[in-house]
Amino acid sequence: MLNVEKDFFTLYKSVDAICRDMFAGKRYYNDKGEEVFGLSAYIRIMETESSACRPYFPEWDGEYKKLKRLRWIRTQIAHEVGVSDCGKSDIGDLDAFYRQLMNQSDILARAHRLKNSKAKSAKTSKKASAKKSARQTKTTHKKPSNKKTKKKKSVWPWLFGIAAVVAVAVLIIKFLHG
Repeated sequence: MLNVEKDFFTLYKSVDAICRDMFAGKRYYNDKGEEVFGLSAYIRIMETESSACRPYFPEWDGEYKKLKRLRWIRTQIAHEVGVSDCGKSDIGDLDAFYRQLMNQSDILARAHRLKNSKAKSAKTSKKASAKKSARQTKTTHKKPSNKKTKKKKSVWPWLFGIAAVVAVAVLIIKFLHG
């Protein structure tokens, strides 16, 4: 194994570990139904999110192809005998991706933020229109404030309450004076 390949492989393991941590607790499967982890899971998510994200990220396809190439080089180094197609530019691409992952500026992180901001703005606009609708409903459905439509308050509950208090007071006084 050449030094370039060793450097690439070492950096790849770091990238793969970060991706494993990012997607821990979630399961992703490739087209063959096999469970995938690490960078393979990252690539799989890019495949499933492609149609939704591609319009917002013109670089989506380029990033996807670059990551697939980096994974292919890793597989070549790990499983093939002889020299791989790994070059210093591949280490540079992998290092750039590593840095993006570390500061959450990678393409999936940006897509996630965009998705969340759209969801929040949709929620906010739904709440605002619901409030506006509620205000309109209140103003358009007010009851007429006619004296004829107002109900008279009954005095019977008050009288009954006062009578009960007086009766209890009389019983207490009678009991104490015996």
